[in-house]
This record gives sequence, C-alpha cells and structure tokens, in this order.
Amino acid sequence: MLESAILAGNARLDSAASGGPVVKRAPPADEPEAVRRIQQALAALGFALPRSFPAGPAGAPDGRFGAETHEAVLAFQRREFPRQPDQWDGRVGRNTLARLDRLLPRAAAEESVELQPLSVMAVTNCAVRAPA
Repeated sequence: MLESAILAGNARLDSAASGGPVVKRAPPADEPEAVRRIQQALAALGFALPRSFPAGPAGAPDGRFGAETHEAVLAFQRREFPRQPDQWDGRVGRNTLARLDRLLPRAAAEESVELQPLSVMAVTNCAVRAPA
C-alpha cells in the first residue's frame, strides 16, 4: 500500500505497487489519474516535465504517459538504481513505485480530535459616566 501524499489512494497505482500490471507509455493509454500522480511525483522530486504540465509547474499535469513522462521515469530509474540497469525500462511498477513512495512526503494521518466545550467571556472597555 502506497503511503506518500501524492501516490496514496489510487487503486491503479496500488495494483502496480503490489506486482500487478505496470503503468507504462501509451498506447494503450493508461488511467489518467494514475499517470497524473506519477507526473506530480516526478515533478516534486525535481524532474522537469514542461509539456506534461501545460499550465506551468503550478498547474495540473495532463495525465498522458507520453515520451516526456517516459524519459522522466527513465531518468529517475537511472538515478535511483544506478547499478541496476535491469530497472531502467521507463515503466512504473513495484520497484519504481516503492522508491518514489519512499522519497515523497507521507500523507497526513487523520487524527481523531475530541472537541471540548468552549467557554467565552465578554469583556468591554466602555466607560460609564455619571450624569452631570
């Protein structure tokens, strides 16, 4: 189960992370939301994807696993698995997702918050004058 804020909560990525089919370059096109999360993860780790973020780095990624995303995945794999060329396939499967997930910030844990009664006291700074 993926735990990073960007990757967690997507069934397609969870499947690939547990050994299911890898997320790979189109065709056929993969699930756009899974690809968006991969693109966001790569960008968060410093990989430039200018064509995949048409509205700029602060905008939403396009969700298409094209040549640019493929090259960014390859660059990530070469950086993170320098002595394992068998990992350099440009596909996002178990090992690549595990490494991405480990490097990204964790999702905020939902905390149970117990609400306590609130006491309010009103204080005024009004001066009262005696009648003249």
